Amino acid sequence: MQYRRFGRTNLRISVLTFGAMRIPFGDRSPEERARAEENAFLAMKRALEVGVNHFETARGYGNSEHLIGMWLPHLPVRREQLIITTKIPPTQSADEMRRYIDESCSATVGTGSRACRQMPAPTAGIACRVARSS
Repeated sequence: MQYRRFGRTNLRISVLTFGAMRIPFGDRSPEERARAEENAFLAMKRALEVGVNHFETARGYGNSEHLIGMWLPHLPVRREQLIITTKIPPTQSADEMRRYIDESCSATVGTGSRACRQMPAPTAGIACRVARSS
């Protein structure tokens, strides 16, 4: 696997990312859902085996944040070896943004200082104000 520097950080991020948009959710029978979640977990483990260290999710991807958080303790790597990013929807206020970020962090249990939040462009101004006020 090839790695590149992540933005202005010293983190090394794999050139391939595991995108969680297709982690199953929605109307399925319990058996179908369990089978689909098991397949998604196995795909995540395989990504790790080939060197992927970046896992990308979003609030809008169903329950992918929750499932990734639930799977973290069962993966063959330490949490600090992973870079998990998530996206939040555009917000109207700093308080709403903080709530979305807190909910995302709670869902992906164990996210620490290496967690990154991706925000759509209309939210950038609010993000700057939140960062300055925190």
